[in-house]
Amino acid sequence: MDYSVTPRLTARFRTDSFYFDFEDKVRGSLLDIQVGLEYRALDSFALGASLSRLAIAVDVNDAKFKGRVDDLYRGARLYGAFFF
Repeated sequence: MDYSVTPRLTARFRTDSFYFDFEDKVRGSLLDIQVGLEYRALDSFALGASLSRLAIAVDVNDAKFKGRVDDLYRGARLYGAFFF
């Protein structure tokens, strides 16, 4: 979702999610969330900043292996964008 706060300032929100289940042996999910602001300094150039969070969880229930994997990433980003 993009929301134009002003003609030059845009607030951004994005989320992606994914779930899978393979024969009741491997189950997992992924969740990605991003929140940020972008300022269009010129007609062809913008500066932006955002925060993001990515979480992954996988459960394995097999005769050879049983376990769980969890991973979490959080980060910040500064960027420039050119438009043409």
